[in-house]
Amino acid sequence: MGRITREVDVGGKRFLAMFDTGSKNTYVLPPVGDAAGGRVPTQPRGVALGGKPHTLREMCLLRATIDGYAIEGDAYVIDALGHDDHGRPIDILVGALLMQKWCIRPVPDEERLDWTYYPFAFNEFSATLF
Repeated sequence: MGRITREVDVGGKRFLAMFDTGSKNTYVLPPVGDAAGGRVPTQPRGVALGGKPHTLREMCLLRATIDGYAIEGDAYVIDALGHDDHGRPIDILVGALLMQKWCIRPVPDEERLDWTYYPFAFNEFSATLF
C-alpha cells in the first residue's frame, strides 16, 4: 500500500501532487503558486509539516486538473514538501479540506482516487415552500 500521488496540471504546467487526509490544509511550492496565477501575502503563521517547522507567509488560489477533473481552492505556499515513495519531489500536498470540497475519496489500498461523487454542479440548499 503506497501513498496516492498524481501528475496534475496547474496553469498548463505539470506538477506532482500527493493526497494526504492527515493534513487539513493544502500546501504548494512557490513555482506552483506562480503557475496558479500568483501568490498573495497572508498573516504569518507556523505549521509543523513532515516533522519540520515552517512559517507560512503566502497563499494562492490553486486551480488544477487531476485525472481530468477540475478543482480549485486555497493553498498555502511552503518552502519544501519532501519526496514521494519513488524519490520524486512533491510539489503539491492536497489536504482533507480540498478533498472534502471536491468529494475526492482516496483509496490507499488500490493507490487510486475515487471520483464517484465529484460535484459537477453545486446544490447549496433546497427551497421549501410552506
